[in-house]
Amino acid sequence: MIFGISGNFKGHLGQVNKENNNVDIPGCIFPIYAKGMDGYLSVYPVSEDYLRITNDYNYQIEPEISLFFDVQYKDGKVVDLSATHYTLFNDCSIRSNDIKKISLKKNWGTCSKGAYLKPIPLCSYAEDSELENLRIVSFVKRDDVLYQYNEDCSTKEYTFKYDTLLSWIKDTINSQEETEVKDNLINILEACGFPETIQIAIGATRYTDFGKNNFLKNGDEVFILLYKDGQYDQEEIEKIVNNCDLEKENIVNIYQKVII
Repeated sequence: MIFGISGNFKGHLGQVNKENNNVDIPGCIFPIYAKGMDGYLSVYPVSEDYLRITNDYNYQIEPEISLFFDVQYKDGKVVDLSATHYTLFNDCSIRSNDIKKISLKKNWGTCSKGAYLKPIPLCSYAEDSELENLRIVSFVKRDDVLYQYNEDCSTKEYTFKYDTLLSWIKDTINSQEETEVKDNLINILEACGFPETIQIAIGATRYTDFGKNNFLKNGDEVFILLYKDGQYDQEEIEKIVNNCDLEKENIVNIYQKVII
């Protein structure tokens, strides 16, 4: 089970939706993958190698942290969430005003998402967590030229974190109703047998000018890095990416080739 959060990072929603220009708090939760459901949500969308797009829409990568939770239920509602692991996630999304339902912009089949597929254990999910000292950055290589696609952002910039985020997620899962834009989440969890573990991508970072104004193309190479704050400077990070020398100390990475 994979969910995602709309918003929750300063400045992101304002870049992709002018109506949300001044909103940095989480907006809603959307489903990405729901094993046990019928239809598009039943298709596992995550690949560590390829990112598949079509000629029908525009697409942008969305680098972010995703958390894994143990979930407890009572009387058909979520009563407790415990964060156990984290990883790097690419919540690649369709950009289209014609599609209203968020989840329809998130899962268009296999290879529509990316992730580092070895979840990292969390010692704790609190103010002293290791997640306070990480940075996320992304690049796209196009025609052998490297472009920074998302800003190099600190994970400290997430708006809702720790107990605030856990409380908000629990309340939103239990109360979010079906609309033209949103899905009823508790109904999805029930249809999937109330899974004991769920994964939630907690919000994408800001785009550079290049990322904001350039959608993905067939043949692009996508690089997303999560690394320890202060260990590498910008020049070192760009050199690591240009040389595809991604297995460095304290770097978690996603590398995907864009295909049609």
